[in-house]
Amino acid sequence: MSNAKRLATNTIYMYIRMFILLLISLYSSRVLLQQLGVEDFGVYNLVGSIIAMLSSLRGLFSASTQRFLNYEMGRGNTDKLQVIFNMSLVINLIISILFFASVEILGCWFLNYKINIDPSRLFAAKIVFQLSVISSIVTIMITSFDAVIIANERMKFYAYMSIIEGVLKLAIIFMLALWPNDKLVFYAILHFVVTIIVGVINVIYCRRNFKESHFKKCWNKPMFNDMASFAGWNFFGNLGFSLSNEGVNMILNVFGGPVVNAARGIAYQVRAAIYMFLGNVNKAIDPYSTKLFAREENSKFFELMFFTTKILFAVYLCISIPLFIYTEPVLSMWLGEVPPYAVIFVKLILILGLLKSFFSPIDVLYMSANKLKHYQLVNICVSSITVLFSWISLSLGFDYYAVFVVAIITSIFSLLIFILLAGKECNLNIKSYFNNVLVKAAITLIIVAFVSEILKYIFESNMAFIIIVKILVTILVTAIVSYLFSFTQQEKEIMLSLVKNINHKQNDSNS
Repeated sequence: MSNAKRLATNTIYMYIRMFILLLISLYSSRVLLQQLGVEDFGVYNLVGSIIAMLSSLRGLFSASTQRFLNYEMGRGNTDKLQVIFNMSLVINLIISILFFASVEILGCWFLNYKINIDPSRLFAAKIVFQLSVISSIVTIMITSFDAVIIANERMKFYAYMSIIEGVLKLAIIFMLALWPNDKLVFYAILHFVVTIIVGVINVIYCRRNFKESHFKKCWNKPMFNDMASFAGWNFFGNLGFSLSNEGVNMILNVFGGPVVNAARGIAYQVRAAIYMFLGNVNKAIDPYSTKLFAREENSKFFELMFFTTKILFAVYLCISIPLFIYTEPVLSMWLGEVPPYAVIFVKLILILGLLKSFFSPIDVLYMSANKLKHYQLVNICVSSITVLFSWISLSLGFDYYAVFVVAIITSIFSLLIFILLAGKECNLNIKSYFNNVLVKAAITLIIVAFVSEILKYIFESNMAFIIIVKILVTILVTAIVSYLFSFTQQEKEIMLSLVKNINHKQNDSNS
């Protein structure tokens, strides 16, 4: 019961964070598109997309350190926490150097020889790129402090800092209206300043609250080798995945220019907003999952993994189904001016995200078991294939959306490979996973898609109010169908128990 209350409390903080950040993110995209214009918005999403890539890598590095912290917490070895933190700082420094060298080489080559933008904007693009690289280095170095906050389950502070960061980023967008010169460069500079401010606050908080976050001259070679191997494979596998995203973005620029990059940027804003929902579930549950694995409570770990996967899938369906059906009117209400190709890009990214909702719990499994070598090798291979076939598709004259079709196909194959590999290396019961997760997810998806299509043609109207009502009804129907067909009776009881704990927590707060 105490675990349920803690999970419920953490979930409250994470969803308050999510709701506020979602509003800020969606509104920021609209204002930023208006302030920069389609061309510069596309340039920023191309050159400055390294920031988006590093925001995902920030979570990756944080999760790597967090895994070792929670593992030792689960085993009661609190004396090892400071050693882990110190080793993580050294490893992140090494990774920063490798990252800087590789990104500078690739970025300078692309900017000097391949980028497809107005020549008058090339200097601004180079400034944005260099500021993005520096921001990324800062981001990598502070991830150890993020890990300490999450490992200690201080979700309240984590939520507050995320909200502060979101508000600051919204504020700098409004400041663009007051700036008479190059808005793109000014935005990149202010974005860099926000990164520094947030990093400094996180460092100060950790040093004041967690003794393990103080740097101390200590060395543990076995621990360093273990963490370096873990972080190294995690880094290269996920860097391959991130670079495939940005590699495809570069390919779109070469063949289509910044207008296509703007459409892709809008699609990825939608993806980021949805992943924010999914990430809240993971952030609340990941520390507890790792502790279960450390205590060798494998049956409970896999029960939680299956349960988490179905929750992620259900949450994703509730958001993505109405967005998929009403993409065009939703984008019009959100942005006002919808860039060309944005509608089809968003639809395809929603399908891709549906597949990706299965990946996060599997990722936690491999990280908890410390079995990353083959997992990340598959990631690297799949990422390379995605970039290669995207280039071939556009070279053969296929439309721009072909790159998303390629990503969907490669994701299906990689998911199947990861499941089979998990059965061999992490003791995953493949038959149970297929029957309890994938089959139920497929049944739920078919029913939801059928019912949603029927609802689409009821009260046909382009009025904003009618569309909003139909979206809300679709969400409600999707939630009910997911609850009835995705979850076992025991899982339904757990969900009801968590809801009761959340209500008790809210009542206690109000009193």
